[in-house]
Amino acid sequence: MAHWWVACGGGPSVDGTTGPSGGQICLPGDSVCITVPIGALETQEVLRISPHAQRPPGALSDGFDIASVDGRSITFHKPATVSFSLEIVNTDGLANE
Repeated sequence: MAHWWVACGGGPSVDGTTGPSGGQICLPGDSVCITVPIGALETQEVLRISPHAQRPPGALSDGFDIASVDGRSITFHKPATVSFSLEIVNTDGLANE
């Protein structure tokens, strides 16, 4: 399981299927996405993007987990890309210099 601290403001989970032919799984509004390239996975996998219960100190956004729905480890044979929207980052505590 991987933990990414990305900007999305909490909310629902999403499950999606991807496999050897690649694909993309996104939260509504494309606020968090994982893009899996062709050949990165040997079999079809169901991945879930879900809010993470804890927020690390100093984080500018809520955290999300991206993991297999059955909790198994997944090996990516090519790098997958995780993207997120910066529009929802909480910048209230940042100094404007």
